[in-house]
Amino acid sequence: AISPDGKEAITCSGWSDPYVRFWDTTTGKPTRKIHGHSDSLYQVAYLPGGKAVAYAGLWSDDTDIALWDLAQMKVVQKLKGHLHGAYALAVSDDGKRLLSIGAAGSPNDAIIWDVGTGERLAQHNNVGNNVRRRVAFLPDGQTVAIWNHDKIRLWDWRSNRERQFKMATTDMDVTSDGLLIAVMDDLHAKLIDIATGQEIWRVAVPKGSGEGPT
Repeated sequence: AISPDGKEAITCSGWSDPYVRFWDTTTGKPTRKIHGHSDSLYQVAYLPGGKAVAYAGLWSDDTDIALWDLAQMKVVQKLKGHLHGAYALAVSDDGKRLLSIGAAGSPNDAIIWDVGTGERLAQHNNVGNNVRRRVAFLPDGQTVAIWNHDKIRLWDWRSNRERQFKMATTDMDVTSDGLLIAVMDDLHAKLIDIATGQEIWRVAVPKGSGEGPT
């Protein structure tokens, strides 16, 4: 993740590395690190303003998601609610809500958290396998996009209503205005209108390139 001012980046590793590592984006050099879980960390994110970071990890007795205050360099909030830990997270634009995705095959759940109180606001117990790290809040803060290999789910966590777009994809992201979803499959990158679910643009992935468009 990149800090809001662009001066710093944070990374984590899913391979038994318990640290969140900070990097200077100008020099590329490491600047500091914080100790996260005793096992693997799978996703990190800045909160709006860049004064705090959140991470998701596995196999901790008391923490799925942790919030760190960067001025004090200490944990200010621990969230626990999944069976084996959290595999993915997203932060709402106003920084008041977190979405976490559980790492277990069952229950393959999603939880909405209140950042200030640590309260569990909503839970979806069947978001589908292979969610991985492709999740995002829409700007309204009420709807989240959750990616699976064969569908994209739009979950309104306040009303617990859901829409699905059936499409085989390998990746997903949401535009900053919340109007479009960018997806990619083995052949094309596409833009999907969130309101209608209709494809409005596509470009072919170059054959033989070994990687898709960025």
